[in-house]
Amino acid sequence: MTMNAEQLHRIFRGLSIPYRDSPRAINVCCPSCRGATSGKSDIKFRCGVFLGSRRYHCFRCHQKGDLLDLLKAFGVERDDALRLLGEDRPEDGQDIASAVRARLHPAKTAAIKSKVKLPPNAFPICGNTIIKGSVVDRFLAGRNIDLTTAEDYGARYTPSVGSMANRMILPIQDDDGRLVAWQARDMTGMAKAKYLSEGPMADCLYWSAETRPPWRIYLVEGVLDCWRMQYNAVASFTCALTRPQRVGLLSSDWIEELVVAWDADAFLKARVVARDLAPIIRRVGVVRLPDGQDPDGFGEQAVRELPIDWV
Repeated sequence: MTMNAEQLHRIFRGLSIPYRDSPRAINVCCPSCRGATSGKSDIKFRCGVFLGSRRYHCFRCHQKGDLLDLLKAFGVERDDALRLLGEDRPEDGQDIASAVRARLHPAKTAAIKSKVKLPPNAFPICGNTIIKGSVVDRFLAGRNIDLTTAEDYGARYTPSVGSMANRMILPIQDDDGRLVAWQARDMTGMAKAKYLSEGPMADCLYWSAETRPPWRIYLVEGVLDCWRMQYNAVASFTCALTRPQRVGLLSSDWIEELVVAWDADAFLKARVVARDLAPIIRRVGVVRLPDGQDPDGFGEQAVRELPIDWV
């Protein structure tokens, strides 16, 4: 059952929840958002409520769920939320929340508790821990990454000892903010393996800290590519898309346009993936970076100014 905009307007007005209209959604300030690791609340209406699917998605912390979940997050009691949404009560003996969840999204499966843990000798990257001239300081400066960016994404670093020496640890979280995997990026340029990792990387996507309208999303390869793009970007970790990653993109029903912007040497693979996704995503295109370039090195503005080949 869909809900029209006026019905949702009345609910939000009645609960004194500020909102803003957009072409495909009604936006509110996310009640769960803590800005990933920054501890800051959403004050820019980054949570989109989609009328057709009766679901919401925060484009900052990536929390998502159905309208019942959203109203409960705003502090509305379960029975009151059900009445506001016009839901019939389930048969006697059934749990109300379970029945409503099953009807709104019956295919949703229970989350699997992650057993992945960050390396024990990984320290948070922040102004109080980084020594001027250290390996991590030189690495960040050489790639023009400021401390605030690294801190916002929860990045960590390892000291110059042990099998994981001198690596930047990049946590990867699911939609509920749980750690599911991590990458460890060599910061010296001398390690045999540029990246080490733990967890089901192939099942994950890595989103930029901010997503905002218009909904043109750039699909890049690496985490640092995603950082450089600043907003409206998602990383696949490699120049390939696994089935779980494709499902993850398709479940993001707010994506209006997807632009594949993989590294220059993966342009042909990018075209193949773009053609595969074209029938099932509203509009899909690909950009070609100059030889030897990736989004991290080429720059956010330069990537967005490249001509898009729509497929």
